[in-house]
Amino acid sequence: MSGPRRALRALRTRLAQEGGMTLAELMITLSLLLVTTAAFLTVLQSVQTGVIRQQERSMTNDAARLAIQRLDREIRSGNVLYDPAGEALASYSMRIYTQANAPTRNPAFQCVQWKIEDQQLLRRSWPSGRPEEVSGWGLVTDHIVNADLDEPVPAFSLDPDPNKGGRTVDIVLMVNSRPDREVSRPVRIETSLTGRNTSFGFPLDVCDPVPAG
Repeated sequence: MSGPRRALRALRTRLAQEGGMTLAELMITLSLLLVTTAAFLTVLQSVQTGVIRQQERSMTNDAARLAIQRLDREIRSGNVLYDPAGEALASYSMRIYTQANAPTRNPAFQCVQWKIEDQQLLRRSWPSGRPEEVSGWGLVTDHIVNADLDEPVPAFSLDPDPNKGGRTVDIVLMVNSRPDREVSRPVRIETSLTGRNTSFGFPLDVCDPVPAG
């Protein structure tokens, strides 16, 4: 039996015999209660912090996977896929001339640009030949830390396999819901996406010039 339990049992015995408590006994009882409460609250806080971190991690990873699905739709229907290595933000930006969601877009075929900047995955689009009509950058997801790692990880790359005809883009997103990487290591979300539902014969400069910004 632990010390606090023995003390409480002794107090209960004395109370039963004497019918009251001295001030010293009352102080001991309150001290034991305070110690027990403090220990309970510490454990509760630790559990709550762990649950919150896990929820943050899960939500961030889910958002990154949804971004991959959106990229998949646009690359799958991409008529021209530009090599990310040749973009201004080499390996952290890519352009696609795509017919994805053509029935709901005006014009149906559009230039789409993606980039990772300040741990954010951003997207914008414009009609071919009309860069002045470019949309603003829209946030797709955040906590993308590819460029901030001790050994940076390229996010976008064109598969060099000649059998794939420059139609496959390798994508790696390093996701970290916590700013301190020592506390929470980044999760690697990796996939290869191929342009399949495409039309060929478009000029390679169909999405040139790239809008400023």
